[in-house]
Amino acid sequence: MVEVINIGDKCVECGEDTAFGTGKFINRIPAEVQESADHDRIDGYMCGDCVSEAEEEWAECSESTPPVREMKIKMAQKLVRQAVETYAEEARGNGMSVSDYFDLKQAMESIDELILRYTEGDDE
Repeated sequence: MVEVINIGDKCVECGEDTAFGTGKFINRIPAEVQESADHDRIDGYMCGDCVSEAEEEWAECSESTPPVREMKIKMAQKLVRQAVETYAEEARGNGMSVSDYFDLKQAMESIDELILRYTEGDDE
């Protein structure tokens, strides 16, 4: 059975006291930690130093993760190119030239433009 353990004014990350008069009271925030669903939940506070560290780690993680729109564009372009390559192989297998159907370069530019328009505003 999972229990809630209240550690009072202690920081849930570093264990330092954040009570009034310690110098860490003003920058503390209410916080809880639970390692997994079958571990006890610890309630307390997070001191300003640990909050700053967490914000820095979050910023680093966010910078290394490509924006959603960029990922959608790359995936869409990859899928379209695969479809065009499959189509071109089938056309050649039927004895027809790909140029009989369309100029591949112009088609890819048009498709890329459509993908960009379709994914506008997807950064959130």
